[in-house]
Amino acid sequence: MEEQIKTQPLILGVDDEPLNQIILEELLANEFELISAENGQACIETVATRRPDLIIMDVNMPVLNGLETCRRLRQDPDYGELPIIFVSALASSDERLAGYEAGADDYITKPFDESELKAKIGIALKNHEQKNKLRNSSQDAMKMAMAAMTSAAEFGVILRFFQNSFSSKDFTELGQQVFSVLDEYGLSGSLILKQQQETLFITKDGLDRPLEQSVLEGLVGGQRIFEFGSRAVFNGERASLLIRSMPHDDGEKVGRLKDTLAVLIEGVDARIKGIETEQKLYRRQQDLSEVIEMARQSLAGIDSQHKQQRIENAQILSDMGTGIEKSFMHLGLSGEQEEALMEMITETEAKTDALYEAGQALDEQFRNIMLRLKSSLKENSETDR
Repeated sequence: MEEQIKTQPLILGVDDEPLNQIILEELLANEFELISAENGQACIETVATRRPDLIIMDVNMPVLNGLETCRRLRQDPDYGELPIIFVSALASSDERLAGYEAGADDYITKPFDESELKAKIGIALKNHEQKNKLRNSSQDAMKMAMAAMTSAAEFGVILRFFQNSFSSKDFTELGQQVFSVLDEYGLSGSLILKQQQETLFITKDGLDRPLEQSVLEGLVGGQRIFEFGSRAVFNGERASLLIRSMPHDDGEKVGRLKDTLAVLIEGVDARIKGIETEQKLYRRQQDLSEVIEMARQSLAGIDSQHKQQRIENAQILSDMGTGIEKSFMHLGLSGEQEEALMEMITETEAKTDALYEAGQALDEQFRNIMLRLKSSLKENSETDR
């Protein structure tokens, strides 16, 4: 005959008085399956063989009393959380407290009410069920947390790559940073980076691997993730990464690696574009620096010419004034005419000086512009570094 599936909770009644066992049987037999033990020692032996859902136990018993029995059960890792309800004629606060300190879930004094007993049994069983659900949920959550922590650690490697990649100034440095990521994952591989003018094949050790290079070049631009045997290729727009040996003995890890390496290759793509942009800006800065230096030298030459011209103009005007003064006696001019002529010469000298000063002010403005341009270029250069 097939064993019947247990549908009712199993309750172990522990009492050295047979009459009390009969009372429990009459009160609970319709809703629960009952078994009995006559003392604490028999209770512990029965728990080991039958595993009840709940224990109803007297306090004062021979061989082993209820309090000590409860303490021993609570110390057992297999049965330590079984619901235990004391039923005793000992009703003082100290005796109740002793029961709770021993580890009981509840305490009922004799004589007891049937509805109270059933209510406390129901509460104890429900609490025990919820504890089990919480424990199972906690274990599931712990497994999920461990998986999440592992995944977070792997993505942490990718995040560090993103941070460190900004320091790479050329494609070779970028490639070595990719291999550093592979080292942390326990992987090895090779890399192709597509520049605007050429395609660069990079290995960690710098060795030529013509067959591997030809295979990788043939897969560049293909599907995002391509697997063949134990190898896998991760393709981006400007980069392709070959992994020589994926850990296929760990399917969960392979799934995580596919996700993280796909993100990695996207980051490499973005950094390639960034390096090319930085290189273009650097070349433009160099060109502009050369233009500024040419302008500075030209301004210095113009300044020198202005100074020389001022000296020469002053000498010409001085010689002209001296010559005119000497010729006054031959020209037959009146005193007023001579004064008017000398005043015109003086005004001309003043206008010439003013014109020179205006030229100097313009030169100074150009110098300030050049200084600001040089300062701006320097700040941009330091920011890029």
